Amino acid sequence: MEIKGVTSRTQVHRLTRRLLEPVQDMLVSAVGIVLFGLMVRAIALPFLQIFRASLNFREVIAEALFSRFIVKRKQEGPPCGERT
Repeated sequence: MEIKGVTSRTQVHRLTRRLLEPVQDMLVSAVGIVLFGLMVRAIALPFLQIFRASLNFREVIAEALFSRFIVKRKQEGPPCGERT
């Protein structure tokens, strides 16, 4: 039974699905671009600091060690007993 002036549930679901998919695509694309930018920044900053007039050795080494730790942690995977 269709009531005049009321939208059916299936129409609402179709409309929602049609609008949500592009929004989700844009969000995923934006997150990917931001993460790529952060990765480039994390790689470029230590190299730029090396060529500065006033080299802060501790800062450069800290960035390098942090990057190495993150890469090594990703290669090893989770510790025993943890689930991902």
